[in-house]
Amino acid sequence: LGKKFITNKYIRTGLLIGCSLALVSFFLIRGGALLNDPAFMERIAGYTQAYNMILTYPLGVGFSHATLFFDSVATGVLQPWEYQPVHNIFILMVVELGIPFSILIFAGIILSVKNNKNIHAVLFLLCLLGLFDHYLLSQDQGRSLVILVLAIASTTKGVSSHKTLDSPK
Repeated sequence: LGKKFITNKYIRTGLLIGCSLALVSFFLIRGGALLNDPAFMERIAGYTQAYNMILTYPLGVGFSHATLFFDSVATGVLQPWEYQPVHNIFILMVVELGIPFSILIFAGIILSVKNNKNIHAVLFLLCLLGLFDHYLLSQDQGRSLVILVLAIASTTKGVSSHKTLDSPK
């Protein structure tokens, strides 16, 4: 019981605190230079465009059609390099598929992966990667990678705490 308690509660809390400290230290080290970084400002502009697209098209613009609708929500003339999907797969999913369908997809994923601990770990890592880039949804290689990883994780059984007859005591 003690080992399971430490593993679950303390490791999760440690990871949360560690990630938070890393993020805060990143912003402290970069300071005001981050607001002058063109790549950072382009990502912020992408989030603003995505937010405007969600408000304008709450039922979505269609799978892989986000960049086609940027002109309809842009406040000015967009440069050619500004036509790229938002760098967050969750926001991109809501933009392309709409709010109701995205809720159904998220609920379906959550309900379908209850018992497999391998899928929990894989989904966590994919979600973490998806917070910072869009290629898992916007490129064929990314979609193939997600399907392959989920297929491998779903074919193996989750980690079990039950002892078998062959396990050492």
